[in-house]
Amino acid sequence: MNLVFDFGAVLVEWQPAQLLAEHFPDLTGTPQAARHLASSLFGHADWHAFDRGQITLEVVVRRTAQRLALPQAQLRSLVAGIGERLRPLQESVAVLAELAGRRRLRGDVRLYF
Repeated sequence: MNLVFDFGAVLVEWQPAQLLAEHFPDLTGTPQAARHLASSLFGHADWHAFDRGQITLEVVVRRTAQRLALPQAQLRSLVAGIGERLRPLQESVAVLAELAGRRRLRGDVRLYF
């Protein structure tokens, strides 16, 4: 059996609107504004290309800052620090541990992310 896990909101905590509200409080005065900015940033093709490793941090920062009129230094700080903010979801960690144990014992589970 093959099991594929996504990272954001499956293996790690992912709250993009909250993240943007912390980095750009002047642009995210309401939850709706924060969600809109999150969608505009993280839902764009440039972010997806960055997420897949097809463009660099500098390229995604430059393009996104220009497209959304965001301060480049603030955006670079946000993007560069995202990895440090991703905390494992304990429920998922427990499931992965159980599946890894099954894999070691029976060899019938392959885990991918």
